[in-house]
Amino acid sequence: MEPLQKELLERLLELCDRDLYQPLSNAYLTLTSYVDRLLQIDVQELVTARATSTAMFQVPAIFDTIAQQGDALQRQVHDMLRGLDRSMQAMARCADSPAKLAGMGRTWLTLADKVQEMEQIATRLADQPDWKGEASEAHLAVLPKQIEALGNLESMARSAAESVIVVGAMQSDVFDAAGALLHECIVRLKGHVSSAPAAYYSATTSCLTALAATEAAMGRILTGEGSWRATADEIALGLSDGAAAGQTWPKAVSGSATTGKGKDKSETTWQTSVSAGESL
Repeated sequence: MEPLQKELLERLLELCDRDLYQPLSNAYLTLTSYVDRLLQIDVQELVTARATSTAMFQVPAIFDTIAQQGDALQRQVHDMLRGLDRSMQAMARCADSPAKLAGMGRTWLTLADKVQEMEQIATRLADQPDWKGEASEAHLAVLPKQIEALGNLESMARSAAESVIVVGAMQSDVFDAAGALLHECIVRLKGHVSSAPAAYYSATTSCLTALAATEAAMGRILTGEGSWRATADEIALGLSDGAAAGQTWPKAVSGSATTGKGKDKSETTWQTSVSAGESL
């Protein structure tokens, strides 16, 4: 994933900090309440029709058939609502994830800034014209590798920060898109006009149609089909590659410059070790 511009990163953090799950939860409660109301209206219309003196409803078998068909349709509606409820439960489990991920991202950014400061200090230490001798030579020989290692570490920290922030923003966007979808379904159902007595259970049929479309769209939102899935896969791959790469801290180590007996401490020289060292 390419490094993000500071302005974009700030906007993503703002998105993470917004509580978009609560409006989604409110929209779901509104939708389920309105669907229940429509189902009750259908039942009441049939009850009223049966109490009306008409030729059709003087035949109990006709009324019973319509009632049975209506009950079957309403069971399908409840099945769809249970499906949406499972989706809501899945989102409820990560309702606070965007804020937590934003906090993690800010922590990583702070660490990256500190490593950058260390890198700048190391760069300044590379210019020490008054420091002479073997220790200076050994130190200056390994210092470029240390500066490079600090740069790599800073890059990894910023990449980790950006990755968790982007994931948090995507989670917030999922909540936002799901909430908009439920509001759209509510508006659609509010536009329903009863067709009784020409046809009964028309509201239930409208609920079935609207909820089927909503359930399918909700599935696409949660799986990231055509939206966030590719980005999430790219982030996961980047974090996996970064973790596997590892880091080794190059350092100068002391070693013997002579062999034989009576080695003098003043004859100790310095060697550089780049392949071995402490892991970052």
